[in-house]
Amino acid sequence: MKQVITYLFILVMALFLVACDPIWIPDPINPGLPKYTDTGNNVAGAMVNGKLWRAKLDCFLFGCYEDLSFEINQNGSLSVQLDGKVYNDKITFNFNLANQPFLSLTDKLSLNNKKFVIDGNVNTVTIFDISNTCAVNVSGVGQIYFKHVKKINEYSINYSGTFGFVLNDPSGCGTYEVF
Repeated sequence: MKQVITYLFILVMALFLVACDPIWIPDPINPGLPKYTDTGNNVAGAMVNGKLWRAKLDCFLFGCYEDLSFEINQNGSLSVQLDGKVYNDKITFNFNLANQPFLSLTDKLSLNNKKFVIDGNVNTVTIFDISNTCAVNVSGVGQIYFKHVKKINEYSINYSGTFGFVLNDPSGCGTYEVF
């Protein structure tokens, strides 16, 4: 009986660890990127200066650390942070979207089908690149588009969309082209 309980415990833990694993399906046009889906495969990717950036989704015993996080700022703006890596180097994108009518983070469903122009003044994006030990605080120009935002269940929301921008840092970190 003890052996059966041990096997059941191992099976349950394996399901916890596999349940949130990303499903990487190559894009048919650019196989280095993940295929765009509206249903979500727990994966995101972009090209950063021609190198593949993949969102990181760290899974532990009791769930996953999200690669996409939201924060409501005191000035009424919404910060959207995407954590990922180029090879083993962490690169984080932080979008700051001004004047968003969010009262709580449960209002994230209102992002559905919204496109935000990143102009460098009202809506901004910054980068933290650990490989260059750079925190690029000048803002890029581009867009972020939340094409589909759908509630999956009481605890989960599925996000799909696109983002891209160009950021020039005159202090020495260089230019970042993200698409």
